[in-house]
Amino acid sequence: MAAASQQSRSELFALNLTDRQREQIKALHRIRLVWNLVALGYFAAWGAAAYLMIAWPSWVTYAIGYPVIGIAVHALAILMHDAIHGNLFRNRTLDRWVGLALGIPNTMTFSGYGIPHMQHHRYLRTDRDPDEILNITESPVRRQIAFYAWILCGMVYYTDRLSRIAGKLGNERQVAELKVEQRIKLGVQAAAIALSLIFGFFYELLHVWVLPSLLFGTLFGNIRGWAEHWTTEPGAGLLHRTRTVTSTPLVSFLNCNLNYHLEHHLFPGVPWYNLQKVHHILLPAYRRLGVEVESSYLRLLWRIFRSGLPGADATPVRAA
Repeated sequence: MAAASQQSRSELFALNLTDRQREQIKALHRIRLVWNLVALGYFAAWGAAAYLMIAWPSWVTYAIGYPVIGIAVHALAILMHDAIHGNLFRNRTLDRWVGLALGIPNTMTFSGYGIPHMQHHRYLRTDRDPDEILNITESPVRRQIAFYAWILCGMVYYTDRLSRIAGKLGNERQVAELKVEQRIKLGVQAAAIALSLIFGFFYELLHVWVLPSLLFGTLFGNIRGWAEHWTTEPGAGLLHRTRTVTSTPLVSFLNCNLNYHLEHHLFPGVPWYNLQKVHHILLPAYRRLGVEVESSYLRLLWRIFRSGLPGADATPVRAA
């Protein structure tokens, strides 16, 4: 299982996979380029919703268009995440530039997200994990506040924080690439705003990009982020500090299967469209080991909301 991350290899022993299961999962690492066309589908859905709102502006079309655009922008960011793992093309140049194009609608850059994300995989739920909520502040009260505030504004804070962290974690080449990508992102955003002001469609730009992304795109990302690791066991092995939420086929598709998050951490080289298949292969082992698999986002979020952040007064686990 060469494609498994360094941290996940020790967990594979606990799974006790058979040779047949290993071969099945190995086959699921193969790239099928046709699945990349789903990105065009999300851009098309975005365009259709935008046309609907511009052609027939009303609270009805906005009520339809805002969530559709938010879902599309969020999904494009998840596909950028797949590019970071090389799961779109297995070609670093293609993955980087296509990933950058997929991330810009969500104000992310390939390297700005990718550099800290690799650190997240390597040091999951430890004092060196950029995504770990216990690392944001040492105050238990502030941690609880941040925990609940995340559902409303988590991704906005997260995107800004990752960009700053990336500049500190990256090597010389990565930081140089990050600066180029940031200039491109800012250039695209500035051009969109300038053109909208010159040609008089700034109001439309707000409704077909800025507001849906802020109100719905970030909300979907906040919910997914809440569910993936928080309220798991930070000192436990990977199998117990990452959570899969199976939900429904539609929700899985709209999340590009990243809700199968434990499978992604165990096998980050498996492209998004094969994660559910990995889940079915591993499910007997999950049941034997007592791995947490939730079936509903709503039920999970209600439980998390009632419990708050467990261990808010704990010291972050030190990385090995």
